[in-house]
Amino acid sequence: MPVRASTYVSYPTPDADLLDGPPSVSIRRPPPYAEVVLRVPEGPFSHLIWPRPLGGDVVAESQGSVALEADGTVRICILPDVQRGRAAYAWVGGHLVRLFGPGETEPVDR
Repeated sequence: MPVRASTYVSYPTPDADLLDGPPSVSIRRPPPYAEVVLRVPEGPFSHLIWPRPLGGDVVAESQGSVALEADGTVRICILPDVQRGRAAYAWVGGHLVRLFGPGETEPVDR
């Protein structure tokens, strides 16, 4: 996807994931896509660098979309690529978790 804005996040602890609630609420896997909702607070551990998007902005490409919502959440939708075997992961509680495909509920970095 083209980069429209950038951020940095220095997680305060190794198990911080910035999900907008527990994984069972913040990560959804309705076929055929995976959706992750983050809440990256403005503060000493996170900051939007430039340009500052307006709430409600959406970047959509063939691989998925990123929506910057007015309430400060970031909604990421990722489509699988069956032909190329695209993988997608989320940082959950200090571990990478596969978002779709075999073993999608098991940490992959143990």
